[in-house]
Amino acid sequence: MKNKIALILSLAFVLFLNTAKAQTEIQPLFGIGHHNNENFDFKRYGVAFNNVIKANGNHFLESLGVYYILENAKNVNFTEDKSTTYTRDIVGIRYKLNPKFTLFTGVGLFQKGIFSSGSRLRKEFGIAYTQSHFSLELGMSGWVGPTANIGYVIPFKK
Repeated sequence: MKNKIALILSLAFVLFLNTAKAQTEIQPLFGIGHHNNENFDFKRYGVAFNNVIKANGNHFLESLGVYYILENAKNVNFTEDKSTTYTRDIVGIRYKLNPKFTLFTGVGLFQKGIFSSGSRLRKEFGIAYTQSHFSLELGMSGWVGPTANIGYVIPFKK
């Protein structure tokens, strides 16, 4: 019980006392992933928008963002789709803990996603580290496996 209370208090501290700048940012993303179950690598292309809500000083809302990623691999033996091409897309939310760290989580959109039929909804979660406008993002999906992105943070002028 004490551990649960400590966890809840820690999360509340992080969520409501963060030091993230509320300046809106756009962030192109490029990366790779490795499909554990099918044993092939794929490319990732995407864009993130950080700090998209202006909420008169509400740090929680002002630290939220969104992202979209397209994953693709050609000339692979993709047995689940019975094809030689792997394509997935992911849409998600981002939460900037502070100027250096961002958490993200997302789900499939059209390809094995919320707007398609079939099994295995594509899901991922991860953390991003930003230093001098460059970011490194490490993600994980239970079925697909590990992913990594690099990005460049472009702030919009206030």
